[in-house]
Amino acid sequence: MHNKEAIKYAACAIVDLLANDKKRYYKNSERAARLSNYKICGCGGTLIKCSYANQDAEICFECGQIFINGSMVRKCNVRRIKAC
Repeated sequence: MHNKEAIKYAACAIVDLLANDKKRYYKNSERAARLSNYKICGCGGTLIKCSYANQDAEICFECGQIFINGSMVRKCNVRRIKAC
């Protein structure tokens, strides 16, 4: 379960991204991830919980790889933040 502090930093990160302030976005998203007991992908990106093929999964926010039970199953084709 997320705590209020992590949610606050996540919301600030979204606002920073929309304002095109990437430095503050990365700073606030890292703080939110740390407070949420995050996992890291091999590329160094943060893994975020998601659902894939009706199963609990995690997606890397940087490279787009999708993991189920720690094994990579595919790469997401959605544009990444770096492409913005």
